[in-house]
Amino acid sequence: MFVSDLCVIVVAAAVVLIALLLFIKYRQAVKKVESDLLHTIRCQQGMTLKYIKQGDHYIHTLMEGQLLEKMSLTPAMVTGKNLHQFYSKEDADRIEQAYSSAWIGEISDYEARLNGVDYYVTLSPVKKKGKVVEVIGSGVDITERRAMERSIIETKEEAVKANQAKSKFLSRMSHELRTPLNAILGFSHLLELEETLTEKQWQFVDQIRKGGTHLLTLINDVLDLAAIEAGKLKLEMEAIRIDAVIDECVRFISPLADNKGISIATQQTAADDCYVSADRFKLQQIFLNLLDNAIKYNQEKGTVAIHWAVKDGFLFVHIVDSGRGIPLSEQGQIFEPFYRSGQQQVEGTGIGLALVGQLIQLMGGTVAVESQLGIGSDFCISLPLMKSPGASGQPLLEKKAPVKLEDNEFTILYIEDNLSNLQLIKEILGAIPGICFHSAATGVEGIELAIGQLPDLILLDLNLPDLNGFEVYDRIKENHACEQTPIIALSANAIQDEINRALAKGFTEYICKPVDIPAFLSVVAKHLR
Repeated sequence: MFVSDLCVIVVAAAVVLIALLLFIKYRQAVKKVESDLLHTIRCQQGMTLKYIKQGDHYIHTLMEGQLLEKMSLTPAMVTGKNLHQFYSKEDADRIEQAYSSAWIGEISDYEARLNGVDYYVTLSPVKKKGKVVEVIGSGVDITERRAMERSIIETKEEAVKANQAKSKFLSRMSHELRTPLNAILGFSHLLELEETLTEKQWQFVDQIRKGGTHLLTLINDVLDLAAIEAGKLKLEMEAIRIDAVIDECVRFISPLADNKGISIATQQTAADDCYVSADRFKLQQIFLNLLDNAIKYNQEKGTVAIHWAVKDGFLFVHIVDSGRGIPLSEQGQIFEPFYRSGQQQVEGTGIGLALVGQLIQLMGGTVAVESQLGIGSDFCISLPLMKSPGASGQPLLEKKAPVKLEDNEFTILYIEDNLSNLQLIKEILGAIPGICFHSAATGVEGIELAIGQLPDLILLDLNLPDLNGFEVYDRIKENHACEQTPIIALSANAIQDEINRALAKGFTEYICKPVDIPAFLSVVAKHLR
Protein backbone atom coordinates (compact mmCIF):
# COMPACT_ATOMS: atom_id res chain seq x y z
CA MET A 1 0.00 0.00 0.00
CA PHE A 2 2.86 2.33 0.95
CA VAL A 3 4.59 1.72 -2.39
CA SER A 4 1.35 2.26 -4.26
CA ASP A 5 0.68 5.55 -2.48
CA LEU A 6 4.19 6.67 -3.13
CA CYS A 7 3.81 5.99 -6.84
CA VAL A 8 0.65 8.06 -6.92
CA ILE A 9 2.41 10.92 -5.16
CA VAL A 10 5.35 10.75 -7.58
CA VAL A 11 3.08 10.72 -10.61
CA ALA A 12 1.06 13.62 -9.23
CA ALA A 13 4.23 15.56 -8.52
CA ALA A 14 5.47 14.87 -12.02
CA VAL A 15 2.18 16.06 -13.47
CA VAL A 16 2.31 19.23 -11.38
CA LEU A 17 5.91 19.80 -12.40
CA ILE A 18 5.10 19.29 -16.06
CA ALA A 19 2.10 21.63 -15.76
CA LEU A 20 4.28 24.20 -14.00
CA LEU A 21 6.90 23.94 -16.69
CA LEU A 22 4.24 24.28 -19.38
CA PHE A 23 2.74 27.29 -17.58
CA ILE A 24 6.15 28.94 -17.30
CA LYS A 25 6.82 28.26 -20.96
CA TYR A 26 3.35 29.65 -21.83
CA ARG A 27 3.98 32.78 -19.77
CA GLN A 28 7.32 33.21 -21.48
CA ALA A 29 5.63 32.83 -24.87
CA VAL A 30 2.93 35.32 -23.88
CA LYS A 31 5.53 37.79 -22.64
CA LYS A 32 7.46 37.36 -25.88
CA VAL A 33 4.30 37.99 -27.92
CA GLU A 34 3.52 41.02 -25.75
CA SER A 35 7.08 42.24 -26.12
CA ASP A 36 7.03 41.69 -29.89
CA LEU A 37 3.66 43.42 -30.14
CA LEU A 38 4.85 46.36 -28.04
CA HIS A 39 8.01 46.56 -30.13
CA THR A 40 5.89 46.56 -33.30
CA ILE A 41 3.68 49.32 -31.89
CA ARG A 42 6.72 51.34 -30.90
CA CYS A 43 8.30 50.95 -34.34
CA GLN A 44 5.22 51.89 -36.32
CA GLN A 45 5.26 55.32 -38.01
CA GLY A 46 1.95 56.27 -36.43
CA MET A 47 0.71 56.03 -32.86
CA THR A 48 -1.46 53.64 -30.84
CA LEU A 49 -3.14 54.75 -27.64
CA LYS A 50 -5.55 53.36 -25.05
CA TYR A 51 -7.41 55.09 -22.28
CA ILE A 52 -9.96 54.43 -19.56
CA LYS A 53 -12.20 56.71 -17.54
CA GLN A 54 -11.43 57.42 -13.92
CA GLY A 55 -13.83 59.85 -12.31
CA ASP A 56 -14.16 62.88 -14.56
CA HIS A 57 -10.90 62.28 -16.42
CA TYR A 58 -9.72 60.01 -19.19
CA ILE A 59 -6.42 58.37 -18.24
CA HIS A 60 -4.04 56.97 -20.84
CA THR A 61 -2.97 53.39 -20.22
CA LEU A 62 -0.91 53.15 -23.41
CA MET A 63 0.60 55.52 -25.92
CA GLU A 64 3.35 54.25 -28.21
CA GLY A 65 4.70 54.79 -31.72
CA GLN A 66 7.15 56.86 -33.74
CA LEU A 67 4.60 59.67 -33.94
CA LEU A 68 4.92 60.11 -30.17
CA GLU A 69 8.67 60.61 -30.57
CA LYS A 70 8.10 63.19 -33.32
CA MET A 71 5.99 65.15 -30.85
CA SER A 72 8.95 65.10 -28.37
CA LEU A 73 7.04 62.87 -25.94
CA THR A 74 7.78 59.53 -24.29
CA PRO A 75 5.33 56.88 -23.07
CA ALA A 76 6.26 57.73 -19.49
CA MET A 77 5.25 61.36 -20.06
CA VAL A 78 1.68 60.47 -21.04
CA THR A 79 0.86 57.05 -19.55
CA GLY A 80 -1.26 57.49 -16.45
CA LYS A 81 -1.90 61.14 -17.38
CA ASN A 82 -5.00 62.94 -18.64
CA LEU A 83 -5.18 65.31 -21.60
CA HIS A 84 -4.90 68.52 -19.58
CA GLN A 85 -1.49 67.45 -18.29
CA PHE A 86 0.26 67.78 -21.66
CA TYR A 87 -2.11 69.86 -23.86
CA SER A 88 -3.23 73.46 -23.60
CA LYS A 89 -6.65 73.86 -21.99
CA GLU A 90 -8.25 74.86 -25.32
CA ASP A 91 -6.86 71.82 -27.18
CA ALA A 92 -7.49 69.46 -24.25
CA ASP A 93 -11.15 70.53 -23.98
CA ARG A 94 -11.64 70.05 -27.74
CA ILE A 95 -9.99 66.59 -27.83
CA GLU A 96 -11.88 65.53 -24.71
CA GLN A 97 -15.14 65.95 -26.65
CA ALA A 98 -13.95 63.23 -29.05
CA TYR A 99 -12.85 61.07 -26.09
CA SER A 100 -16.31 61.46 -24.51
CA SER A 101 -18.06 60.46 -27.73
CA ALA A 102 -15.96 57.28 -27.94
CA TRP A 103 -16.62 56.46 -24.27
CA ILE A 104 -20.38 56.40 -24.87
CA GLY A 105 -19.88 53.89 -27.69
CA GLU A 106 -19.37 56.04 -30.81
CA ILE A 107 -16.46 55.85 -33.22
CA SER A 108 -14.99 59.34 -33.20
CA ASP A 109 -11.96 61.19 -34.45
CA TYR A 110 -10.02 64.41 -34.02
CA GLU A 111 -7.14 66.40 -35.40
CA ALA A 112 -4.54 68.10 -33.25
CA ARG A 113 -1.18 69.85 -33.35
CA LEU A 114 1.49 69.36 -30.70
CA ASN A 115 5.08 70.61 -30.73
CA GLY A 116 4.90 71.43 -34.45
CA VAL A 117 3.41 68.07 -35.48
CA ASP A 118 -0.07 67.77 -37.02
CA TYR A 119 -1.77 64.40 -36.53
CA TYR A 120 -5.13 62.68 -36.96
CA VAL A 121 -6.59 60.10 -34.53
CA THR A 122 -9.55 57.72 -34.79
CA LEU A 123 -11.04 56.31 -31.55
CA SER A 124 -12.84 52.94 -31.27
CA PRO A 125 -14.62 51.82 -28.09
CA VAL A 126 -14.02 48.31 -26.65
CA LYS A 127 -17.10 46.83 -24.98
CA LYS A 128 -17.68 43.99 -22.55
CA LYS A 129 -21.24 42.90 -21.87
CA GLY A 130 -22.45 46.00 -23.74
CA LYS A 131 -20.42 48.41 -21.64
CA VAL A 132 -17.39 50.38 -22.79
CA VAL A 133 -14.37 49.34 -20.73
CA GLU A 134 -11.60 51.07 -22.68
CA VAL A 135 -10.99 52.97 -25.93
CA ILE A 136 -8.28 52.21 -28.47
CA GLY A 137 -6.99 54.97 -30.72
CA SER A 138 -4.83 55.01 -33.85
CA GLY A 139 -3.01 58.17 -34.99
CA VAL A 140 -1.20 59.14 -38.19
CA ASP A 141 1.12 62.04 -39.00
CA ILE A 142 -0.56 64.58 -41.30
CA THR A 143 2.06 67.31 -40.97
CA GLU A 144 3.09 67.17 -44.64
CA ARG A 145 -0.53 67.15 -45.80
CA ARG A 146 -1.39 70.11 -43.61
CA ALA A 147 1.71 71.97 -44.83
CA MET A 148 0.67 71.28 -48.41
CA GLU A 149 -2.87 72.46 -47.70
CA ARG A 150 -1.55 75.62 -46.04
CA SER A 151 0.73 76.19 -49.02
CA ILE A 152 -2.21 75.78 -51.41
CA ILE A 153 -4.32 78.19 -49.35
CA GLU A 154 -1.48 80.72 -49.22
CA THR A 155 -0.88 80.35 -52.95
CA LYS A 156 -4.60 80.80 -53.60
CA GLU A 157 -4.70 83.88 -51.36
CA GLU A 158 -1.68 85.32 -53.16
CA ALA A 159 -3.35 84.60 -56.51
CA VAL A 160 -6.54 86.31 -55.33
CA LYS A 161 -4.52 89.33 -54.17
CA ALA A 162 -2.62 89.40 -57.45
CA ASN A 163 -5.88 89.15 -59.40
CA GLN A 164 -7.41 91.94 -57.32
CA ALA A 165 -4.33 94.07 -57.89
CA LYS A 166 -4.53 93.33 -61.63
CA SER A 167 -8.22 94.20 -61.73
CA LYS A 168 -7.58 97.41 -59.82
CA PHE A 169 -4.71 98.28 -62.17
CA LEU A 170 -6.77 97.53 -65.28
CA SER A 171 -9.69 99.52 -63.91
CA ARG A 172 -7.43 102.49 -63.15
CA MET A 173 -5.60 102.31 -66.48
CA SER A 174 -8.86 101.92 -68.35
CA HIS A 175 -10.20 105.02 -66.63
CA GLU A 176 -7.03 107.05 -67.23
CA LEU A 177 -6.90 106.09 -70.93
CA ARG A 178 -10.60 106.40 -71.66
CA THR A 179 -10.83 109.90 -70.21
CA PRO A 180 -8.53 111.54 -72.81
CA LEU A 181 -9.86 109.20 -75.52
CA ASN A 182 -13.32 110.61 -74.86
CA ALA A 183 -12.06 114.04 -75.90
CA ILE A 184 -9.96 112.72 -78.81
CA LEU A 185 -12.73 110.64 -80.38
CA GLY A 186 -15.53 113.02 -79.47
CA PHE A 187 -13.97 116.18 -80.87
CA SER A 188 -12.64 114.38 -83.96
CA HIS A 189 -16.18 113.18 -84.66
CA LEU A 190 -17.49 116.72 -84.29
CA LEU A 191 -14.74 118.01 -86.60
CA GLU A 192 -15.71 115.44 -89.24
CA LEU A 193 -19.16 117.01 -89.30
CA GLU A 194 -17.68 120.44 -90.10
CA GLU A 195 -18.29 121.38 -93.74
CA THR A 196 -15.49 123.97 -93.76
CA LEU A 197 -12.65 121.41 -93.49
CA THR A 198 -10.31 121.07 -96.46
CA GLU A 199 -9.60 117.60 -97.88
CA LYS A 200 -6.21 117.54 -96.16
CA GLN A 201 -7.67 118.63 -92.83
CA TRP A 202 -10.36 115.99 -93.12
CA GLN A 203 -7.66 113.32 -93.69
CA PHE A 204 -5.82 114.48 -90.57
CA VAL A 205 -8.98 114.26 -88.50
CA ASP A 206 -9.71 110.82 -89.96
CA GLN A 207 -6.27 109.59 -88.91
CA ILE A 208 -6.83 110.94 -85.37
CA ARG A 209 -10.17 109.15 -85.17
CA LYS A 210 -8.73 105.88 -86.51
CA GLY A 211 -5.83 105.98 -84.05
CA GLY A 212 -8.16 106.66 -81.13
CA THR A 213 -10.54 103.90 -82.22
CA HIS A 214 -7.65 101.42 -82.47
CA LEU A 215 -6.49 102.30 -78.95
CA LEU A 216 -10.04 101.97 -77.61
CA THR A 217 -10.37 98.53 -79.24
CA LEU A 218 -7.11 97.47 -77.63
CA ILE A 219 -8.29 98.62 -74.19
CA ASN A 220 -11.60 96.79 -74.59
CA ASP A 221 -9.85 93.58 -75.71
CA VAL A 222 -7.52 93.64 -72.70
CA LEU A 223 -10.47 94.19 -70.34
CA ASP A 224 -12.39 91.34 -71.95
CA LEU A 225 -9.41 88.98 -71.60
CA ALA A 226 -9.04 89.94 -67.95
CA ALA A 227 -12.78 89.40 -67.36
CA ILE A 228 -12.61 85.96 -69.00
CA GLU A 229 -9.60 84.94 -66.88
CA ALA A 230 -11.44 86.07 -63.75
CA GLY A 231 -14.61 84.22 -64.83
CA LYS A 232 -16.60 87.46 -64.77
CA LEU A 233 -17.45 87.92 -68.44
CA LYS A 234 -21.20 87.53 -68.86
CA LEU A 235 -22.62 86.55 -72.22
CA GLU A 236 -26.14 87.25 -73.44
CA MET A 237 -26.83 84.19 -75.56
CA GLU A 238 -29.52 84.33 -78.21
CA ALA A 239 -30.41 82.95 -81.63
CA ILE A 240 -28.53 84.98 -84.26
CA ARG A 241 -28.84 84.81 -88.02
CA ILE A 242 -25.30 84.25 -89.24
CA ASP A 243 -25.55 85.82 -92.72
CA ALA A 244 -26.82 89.09 -91.23
CA VAL A 245 -23.90 89.24 -88.79
CA ILE A 246 -21.33 88.51 -91.50
CA ASP A 247 -22.84 91.06 -93.90
CA GLU A 248 -22.78 93.77 -91.22
CA CYS A 249 -19.14 93.01 -90.32
CA VAL A 250 -18.05 92.94 -93.96
CA ARG A 251 -19.66 96.34 -94.57
CA PHE A 252 -17.95 97.72 -91.48
CA ILE A 253 -14.48 96.39 -92.42
CA SER A 254 -14.70 97.12 -96.17
CA PRO A 255 -13.05 100.58 -96.03
CA LEU A 256 -9.95 98.98 -94.51
CA ALA A 257 -9.90 96.36 -97.28
CA ASP A 258 -10.38 99.01 -99.96
CA ASN A 259 -7.30 100.88 -98.72
CA LYS A 260 -5.18 97.82 -99.55
CA GLY A 261 -7.06 96.86 -102.70
CA ILE A 262 -8.27 93.64 -101.08
CA SER A 263 -11.53 92.09 -102.25
CA ILE A 264 -13.90 90.32 -99.85
CA ALA A 265 -16.24 87.64 -101.19
CA THR A 266 -18.85 85.61 -99.32
CA GLN A 267 -20.08 82.20 -100.38
CA GLN A 268 -23.04 80.67 -98.60
CA THR A 269 -23.71 76.93 -98.69
CA ALA A 270 -26.13 76.83 -95.73
CA ALA A 271 -29.77 77.90 -95.62
CA ASP A 272 -30.62 81.60 -95.62
CA ASP A 273 -32.21 81.42 -92.18
CA CYS A 274 -29.31 79.67 -90.44
CA TYR A 275 -29.18 80.65 -86.75
CA VAL A 276 -26.48 80.04 -84.14
CA SER A 277 -26.43 80.36 -80.37
CA ALA A 278 -24.10 83.23 -79.47
CA ASP A 279 -23.70 86.61 -77.80
CA ARG A 280 -24.51 89.12 -80.53
CA PHE A 281 -21.87 91.75 -79.80
CA LYS A 282 -19.15 89.26 -78.88
CA LEU A 283 -19.77 87.40 -82.14
CA GLN A 284 -19.36 90.70 -83.98
CA GLN A 285 -16.10 91.19 -82.08
CA ILE A 286 -14.88 87.75 -83.18
CA PHE A 287 -15.62 88.29 -86.88
CA LEU A 288 -14.15 91.80 -86.89
CA ASN A 289 -10.95 90.49 -85.28
CA LEU A 290 -10.62 87.68 -87.83
CA LEU A 291 -11.44 89.92 -90.78
CA ASP A 292 -9.06 92.61 -89.55
CA ASN A 293 -6.24 90.03 -89.40
CA ALA A 294 -7.17 88.62 -92.82
CA ILE A 295 -6.74 92.12 -94.27
CA LYS A 296 -3.79 93.27 -92.16
CA TYR A 297 -1.66 90.19 -92.90
CA ASN A 298 -2.73 89.92 -96.53
CA GLN A 299 -0.80 91.01 -99.60
CA GLU A 300 -1.64 94.06 -101.70
CA LYS A 301 -4.65 93.38 -103.95
CA GLY A 302 -5.19 90.07 -102.19
CA THR A 303 -8.45 88.28 -101.44
CA VAL A 304 -10.54 87.30 -98.43
CA ALA A 305 -13.17 84.57 -98.88
CA ILE A 306 -15.89 83.82 -96.35
CA HIS A 307 -17.98 80.67 -96.60
CA TRP A 308 -20.01 78.63 -94.15
CA ALA A 309 -21.76 75.27 -93.96
CA VAL A 310 -23.71 73.08 -91.51
CA LYS A 311 -22.49 69.76 -90.11
CA ASP A 312 -23.51 67.65 -87.09
CA GLY A 313 -25.53 70.40 -85.39
CA PHE A 314 -22.83 73.04 -85.79
CA LEU A 315 -22.25 75.90 -88.20
CA PHE A 316 -18.69 76.12 -89.54
CA VAL A 317 -17.54 79.51 -90.82
CA HIS A 318 -14.28 79.78 -92.77
CA ILE A 319 -12.38 83.03 -93.30
CA VAL A 320 -9.70 82.39 -95.92
CA ASP A 321 -7.05 84.92 -96.88
CA SER A 322 -4.32 84.99 -99.55
CA GLY A 323 -1.70 86.31 -97.16
CA ARG A 324 1.79 85.21 -96.20
CA GLY A 325 0.68 82.22 -94.13
CA ILE A 326 1.70 81.05 -90.65
CA PRO A 327 4.59 78.61 -90.03
CA LEU A 328 3.43 75.19 -88.81
CA SER A 329 5.59 75.57 -85.69
CA GLU A 330 3.63 78.68 -84.67
CA GLN A 331 0.08 77.59 -85.47
CA GLY A 332 -0.43 76.12 -82.01
CA GLN A 333 0.72 79.32 -80.29
CA ILE A 334 -1.14 82.08 -82.12
CA PHE A 335 -4.17 81.84 -79.81
CA GLU A 336 -2.04 82.51 -76.73
CA PRO A 337 -2.30 86.04 -75.24
CA PHE A 338 0.30 88.51 -76.56
CA TYR A 339 1.93 85.98 -78.91
CA ARG A 340 3.46 87.63 -81.95
CA SER A 341 4.80 85.72 -84.93
CA GLY A 342 8.44 86.36 -85.72
CA GLN A 343 7.62 86.05 -89.43
CA GLN A 344 5.29 89.03 -89.51
CA GLN A 345 6.35 92.68 -89.70
CA VAL A 346 2.83 94.04 -89.19
CA GLU A 347 1.90 96.11 -86.14
CA GLY A 348 -0.19 94.30 -83.56
CA THR A 349 -0.49 93.34 -79.90
CA GLY A 350 -1.18 89.59 -79.98
CA ILE A 351 -4.50 90.03 -78.16
CA GLY A 352 -7.07 89.63 -80.96
CA LEU A 353 -6.74 85.89 -81.65
CA ALA A 354 -6.42 85.08 -77.94
CA LEU A 355 -9.72 86.85 -77.37
CA VAL A 356 -11.31 85.07 -80.34
CA GLY A 357 -10.31 81.68 -78.90
CA GLN A 358 -11.61 82.50 -75.42
CA LEU A 359 -14.92 83.95 -76.61
CA ILE A 360 -15.63 81.08 -79.00
CA GLN A 361 -14.95 78.57 -76.23
CA LEU A 362 -17.32 80.40 -73.85
CA MET A 363 -20.05 80.23 -76.48
CA GLY A 364 -19.65 76.47 -76.88
CA GLY A 365 -17.73 76.55 -80.15
CA THR A 366 -14.23 75.95 -81.46
CA VAL A 367 -11.66 77.79 -83.53
CA ALA A 368 -8.90 76.27 -85.67
CA VAL A 369 -6.44 77.34 -88.34
CA GLU A 370 -4.87 75.76 -91.40
CA SER A 371 -2.12 77.71 -93.09
CA GLN A 372 0.63 77.38 -95.70
CA LEU A 373 3.50 79.79 -96.13
CA GLY A 374 3.14 81.86 -99.27
CA ILE A 375 -0.46 80.68 -99.88
CA GLY A 376 -2.54 81.97 -96.99
CA SER A 377 -4.55 80.97 -93.93
CA ASP A 378 -7.96 79.45 -93.28
CA PHE A 379 -9.47 80.29 -89.88
CA CYS A 380 -12.51 78.17 -89.08
CA ILE A 381 -14.92 78.76 -86.20
CA SER A 382 -17.80 76.51 -85.20
CA LEU A 383 -20.92 77.46 -83.24
CA PRO A 384 -23.93 75.39 -82.12
CA LEU A 385 -26.99 75.75 -84.33
CA MET A 386 -30.34 76.99 -83.05
CA LYS A 387 -33.87 76.97 -84.35
CA SER A 388 -35.14 80.17 -85.91
CA PRO A 389 -36.64 82.46 -83.24
CA GLY A 390 -39.25 83.62 -85.74
CA ALA A 391 -37.81 87.10 -86.21
CA SER A 392 -34.29 88.29 -86.81
CA GLY A 393 -32.52 90.50 -84.28
CA GLN A 394 -31.63 94.11 -84.82
CA PRO A 395 -28.59 94.86 -86.94
CA LEU A 396 -25.33 94.84 -85.01
CA LEU A 397 -24.14 98.12 -86.41
CA GLU A 398 -27.44 99.90 -86.28
CA LYS A 399 -27.30 103.51 -87.37
CA LYS A 400 -29.00 105.92 -85.02
CA ALA A 401 -31.61 108.26 -86.38
CA PRO A 402 -31.10 111.98 -85.80
CA VAL A 403 -32.26 113.03 -82.34
CA LYS A 404 -35.50 114.97 -82.29
CA LEU A 405 -37.26 116.35 -79.23
CA GLU A 406 -40.67 117.85 -78.78
CA ASP A 407 -40.89 121.63 -78.83
CA ASN A 408 -40.14 121.94 -75.12
CA GLU A 409 -37.33 123.39 -73.04
CA PHE A 410 -35.24 120.81 -71.17
CA THR A 411 -32.57 121.35 -68.54
CA ILE A 412 -29.58 119.01 -68.33
CA LEU A 413 -27.02 119.09 -65.52
CA TYR A 414 -23.60 117.54 -66.11
CA ILE A 415 -21.41 116.95 -63.00
CA GLU A 416 -17.85 116.51 -64.30
CA ASP A 417 -14.43 117.76 -63.21
CA ASN A 418 -12.58 117.14 -66.50
CA LEU A 419 -12.83 120.30 -68.61
CA SER A 420 -12.30 118.63 -71.98
CA ASN A 421 -15.04 116.08 -71.28
CA LEU A 422 -17.30 118.87 -70.05
CA GLN A 423 -16.69 120.91 -73.20
CA LEU A 424 -17.31 117.88 -75.42
CA ILE A 425 -20.72 117.07 -73.92
CA LYS A 426 -21.65 120.75 -74.04
CA GLU A 427 -20.83 120.85 -77.77
CA ILE A 428 -22.71 117.61 -78.46
CA LEU A 429 -25.86 118.73 -76.64
CA GLY A 430 -25.56 122.19 -78.17
CA ALA A 431 -26.64 120.65 -81.49
CA ILE A 432 -30.10 119.92 -80.05
CA PRO A 433 -32.51 122.88 -79.90
CA GLY A 434 -34.37 123.47 -76.65
CA ILE A 435 -31.71 122.23 -74.21
CA CYS A 436 -30.50 124.41 -71.33
CA PHE A 437 -27.11 123.08 -70.18
CA HIS A 438 -25.69 123.47 -66.66
CA SER A 439 -22.46 122.03 -65.29
CA ALA A 440 -20.68 121.51 -61.99
CA ALA A 441 -17.03 120.58 -61.39
CA THR A 442 -17.49 119.05 -57.91
CA GLY A 443 -19.94 116.75 -56.21
CA VAL A 444 -21.00 119.36 -53.65
CA GLU A 445 -21.65 121.97 -56.35
CA GLY A 446 -23.54 119.39 -58.40
CA ILE A 447 -25.81 118.52 -55.47
CA GLU A 448 -26.61 122.20 -54.89
CA LEU A 449 -27.43 122.77 -58.59
CA ALA A 450 -29.53 119.59 -58.78
CA ILE A 451 -31.66 120.65 -55.79
CA GLY A 452 -31.78 124.30 -56.82
CA GLN A 453 -32.36 123.93 -60.59
CA LEU A 454 -34.35 120.65 -60.59
CA PRO A 455 -33.02 119.54 -64.02
CA ASP A 456 -34.90 117.15 -66.28
CA LEU A 457 -31.81 114.93 -66.60
CA ILE A 458 -28.52 114.60 -64.71
CA LEU A 459 -25.30 113.27 -66.23
CA LEU A 460 -22.92 112.22 -63.46
CA ASP A 461 -19.23 111.33 -63.57
CA LEU A 462 -18.38 108.76 -60.88
CA ASN A 463 -14.83 109.93 -60.22
CA LEU A 464 -15.07 113.42 -58.74
CA PRO A 465 -12.44 115.27 -56.68
CA ASP A 466 -14.49 115.66 -53.49
CA LEU A 467 -17.20 112.97 -53.48
CA ASN A 468 -17.58 109.78 -55.46
CA GLY A 469 -20.53 109.50 -57.81
CA PHE A 470 -22.43 107.07 -55.57
CA GLU A 471 -22.41 109.55 -52.67
CA VAL A 472 -23.59 112.32 -55.00
CA TYR A 473 -26.38 110.05 -56.27
CA ASP A 474 -27.57 109.28 -52.71
CA ARG A 475 -27.60 112.91 -51.62
CA ILE A 476 -29.49 114.05 -54.71
CA LYS A 477 -32.09 111.29 -54.36
CA GLU A 478 -32.60 112.19 -50.67
CA ASN A 479 -34.36 115.34 -51.89
CA HIS A 480 -38.01 114.54 -52.53
CA ALA A 481 -38.16 116.80 -55.63
CA CYS A 482 -35.32 114.78 -57.27
CA GLU A 483 -36.62 111.29 -56.53
CA GLN A 484 -37.86 110.73 -60.11
CA THR A 485 -35.08 112.63 -61.89
CA PRO A 486 -33.17 110.27 -64.23
CA ILE A 487 -29.46 110.15 -63.39
CA ILE A 488 -27.13 108.68 -66.02
CA ALA A 489 -23.64 107.55 -65.01
CA LEU A 490 -21.07 108.82 -67.51
CA SER A 491 -17.81 107.15 -66.58
CA ALA A 492 -14.45 106.07 -67.99
CA ASN A 493 -14.60 102.93 -65.82
CA ALA A 494 -15.69 100.12 -68.14
CA ILE A 495 -15.20 97.24 -65.67
CA GLN A 496 -18.38 95.14 -65.65
CA ASP A 497 -18.51 94.91 -61.84
CA GLU A 498 -18.57 98.70 -61.62
CA ILE A 499 -21.30 98.92 -64.26
CA ASN A 500 -23.41 96.33 -62.42
CA ARG A 501 -22.86 98.15 -59.13
CA ALA A 502 -24.08 101.45 -60.58
CA LEU A 503 -27.17 99.93 -62.20
CA ALA A 504 -27.99 98.05 -58.98
CA LYS A 505 -27.65 101.36 -57.12
CA GLY A 506 -30.41 102.82 -59.26
CA PHE A 507 -28.66 104.78 -62.00
CA THR A 508 -30.96 105.08 -65.00
CA GLU A 509 -28.23 104.21 -67.51
CA TYR A 510 -24.46 103.65 -67.54
CA ILE A 511 -22.54 105.15 -70.48
CA CYS A 512 -18.86 104.35 -70.87
CA LYS A 513 -16.38 106.91 -72.13
CA PRO A 514 -15.43 107.47 -74.87
CA VAL A 515 -19.04 108.16 -75.76
CA ASP A 516 -20.55 106.98 -79.01
CA ILE A 517 -22.17 110.29 -79.94
CA PRO A 518 -25.24 108.97 -81.84
CA ALA A 519 -25.90 106.36 -79.14
CA PHE A 520 -25.39 108.96 -76.41
CA LEU A 521 -27.86 111.37 -78.01
CA SER A 522 -30.43 108.59 -78.36
CA VAL A 523 -30.16 107.75 -74.65
CA VAL A 524 -30.50 111.43 -73.70
CA ALA A 525 -33.52 111.88 -75.97
CA LYS A 526 -35.16 108.73 -74.59
CA HIS A 527 -35.14 110.11 -71.06
CA LEU A 528 -36.23 113.63 -72.04
CA ARG A 529 -39.26 112.62 -74.05
